[in-house]
Amino acid sequence: SGVAALLEVARMIQQSPVQPQRSIVFVVFSGAEQTHLGSQIFVSNFKLLRNIEAFINAECIGSGDSIAVMGNKRFPNIWNIAAEMDSIHTQSMVHGFKTLPKGDATAFLHVGIPSLVFSTYNGNKHAHVPSDIPENINRRILTQSTTLMYHTVMELAKGYYQGRSEDSKRIRF
Repeated sequence: SGVAALLEVARMIQQSPVQPQRSIVFVVFSGAEQTHLGSQIFVSNFKLLRNIEAFINAECIGSGDSIAVMGNKRFPNIWNIAAEMDSIHTQSMVHGFKTLPKGDATAFLHVGIPSLVFSTYNGNKHAHVPSDIPENINRRILTQSTTLMYHTVMELAKGYYQGRSEDSKRIRF
């Protein structure tokens, strides 16, 4: 469901009459079950890593009953942007929990790149098991999660958000 959302967000941005003021890089990682190997390799080798202001990850967003955006404990500024976009566009995000980014976002977290993970509550019951089939996708929550990701990415790409500290941009890779 995360890859489907990523492709849809890319399509929505391409068709938007308002174009982002910043570059947006779309990446799909593999190796999640091998300590997030794909994102670790990306962070270790991407030549323009110092230019990245934020990382947005979609993980298991095709099922569940509400949107979870993780990362507010470490990166409240970027999380507040997602919360504001939720209040305007989806009204589906759960508030009140302090969470750290997880999954592929941990590679970005370790080098100081503000990260959010879009996921769902009660949404992992079909992940990587025989019942992980299209019929079990909650299309409403997938659409809401994708909509919220799109608006969050577009808000970040306006150019006003400065997520990284200068110290984090000096980290040697």
